[in-house]
Amino acid sequence: DEIRQRHFARVQQLIRESSGFFIKNTGDGVLAAFHNADDAVTFAGAIAANTGHAVVRVRVGVHVGQVTIDSDDAFGLHVNLAARVMSSLKKDGVMITDQVKVDLATRRSALHANLDLRRIPDVTLKGIPQPQTLWELQSTA
Repeated sequence: DEIRQRHFARVQQLIRESSGFFIKNTGDGVLAAFHNADDAVTFAGAIAANTGHAVVRVRVGVHVGQVTIDSDDAFGLHVNLAARVMSSLKKDGVMITDQVKVDLATRRSALHANLDLRRIPDVTLKGIPQPQTLWELQSTA
């Protein structure tokens, strides 16, 4: 319980620091929303680098798009896509969609100008009709 509490306290702290919104706990994970790709990637890198406890490892999927908010929950294709992106990771880490990478480039944020990303083309994701290009964050330090 202590490890879980420390981890989720860290998650909540980083969501706030990244101007995000905690949507819900998914059992062993969370669903959060952010105003833009910069904030989402800032959160993703920070939680992957420091989960709140040394034994906790995370897989983080980041995608951008419109969602439906209803009764304090989020729904829609883009929520499902983010979950599938996270599930594509074979181990702990951060995976972003091509749209996130485009948004980061468009915003020209100095914070994310030099991300070390590995391109993974033609990824088939369950329930998503077209293959996706994903980008794995190589370092969260």
